[in-house]
Amino acid sequence: MVETTTISKRQIKQGADWSWLLKIFFQPKRTMVKIIEAEQAVWFPALLVLSLTAIALVIANGTIRQRIGLDNPAQLPEYFQWYTPEQQEQFMQALQATSGTGFVFILPAIASIVKVWFGWLIVGSLVYLALTAVGSAVKSGTALNIVAWASLPFALRDLVRAASITLNSQLIQASGLSGFTPVGTGNGILFLSALLSLIDLYWIWQVVLVNLGGRIASKSSTNKTATGITFTMVFILVIQALIGYGLALLGTNVTAVQVFF
Repeated sequence: MVETTTISKRQIKQGADWSWLLKIFFQPKRTMVKIIEAEQAVWFPALLVLSLTAIALVIANGTIRQRIGLDNPAQLPEYFQWYTPEQQEQFMQALQATSGTGFVFILPAIASIVKVWFGWLIVGSLVYLALTAVGSAVKSGTALNIVAWASLPFALRDLVRAASITLNSQLIQASGLSGFTPVGTGNGILFLSALLSLIDLYWIWQVVLVNLGGRIASKSSTNKTATGITFTMVFILVIQALIGYGLALLGTNVTAVQVFF
């Protein structure tokens, strides 16, 4: 009877608790302890919420984009009348495709979901490597659990952005700290703008939560753990900024690519 009760408590302890979705914001340390104590993957509720909020942001963006397209129809290129009938038809088909449901909603939604899941795997793997490098005995599954739940501030950010876009009926032009980018042109300004657009309260929140989870799970010193995790998160941020910088260099000719970022 005692053994059965012990097994039952152990099984309950291992499962993900959906109440963590709120507790991670209000009781982060206590919640992280439970996440780390879990002996199986408990990342699904967090990633599900991140995926749903990412889709909500895509819907808000897409709705406004379509509205802007209706209010401000695209201008035909110069000398359009001299295009061959086949060229004119191809141009109109491409124009219609970029304003259609598939391009405005479906493809960005798929890309956002892929970004959530692959981003989680990449960040989780790098955090695990960082913890291993500082002498921690954290398992890879535990690192993935920590990163998944520590990323929930991004879900809150998506909801705030979606609400802002819907209420103001306009797209967000300067995300993060990009509004503080110095006026000017050049590669340095483009990279700085891409970097600052990724830095906001929610990213800092994520870094704090990952550090909290890493310190609880790690057997190495607090300073080593904090240094390793923070360096890793900043490194990931710089890589993301370089990707955004590369897209910015390509200019307006890659609108079809930029929609995914």
